[in-house]
Amino acid sequence: MQTMNIRQADKAEIKTINQFYKQQAKGQAKKGECIWLTEHKQQIIAALRIQPLFDEPNSALLLGVFVDPNFRQQGIASKLVTTACRNWQSDNADKTLYTFPYQKLTAWYQTLGFTSSTRADLPLGIESRYKRYSELNKELVVMRLSKR
Repeated sequence: MQTMNIRQADKAEIKTINQFYKQQAKGQAKKGECIWLTEHKQQIIAALRIQPLFDEPNSALLLGVFVDPNFRQQGIASKLVTTACRNWQSDNADKTLYTFPYQKLTAWYQTLGFTSSTRADLPLGIESRYKRYSELNKELVVMRLSKR
């Protein structure tokens, strides 16, 4: 595998990150999110966002995990998610990180330390977001990062 750099993005990089998302995927980075990147030859090849939830101060959402199709099947997403989540947990030990992956990705997220959750176990702010997202895509599940 070629040299890759994983790092947390600077706030000033939002425009560049959104250009990556626009070219590659749905979603858009927003101010206030914790954004992580994987770069190769100074180009973004993968990104993810951790969104703080102001109505659920003890929770956050992992969103927008995406790898450029030319760089898939190399373990880049696993390394990016693991690095970002480990850093996020060290700064937010009292908070819970949730994500709404496609059902087909459940096993992959489990290898990264996420566990399945039921809607009944969710804080209201997370549950309402999951309901909204799942109405748009019925193949989503809700998972949370296990505390280390």
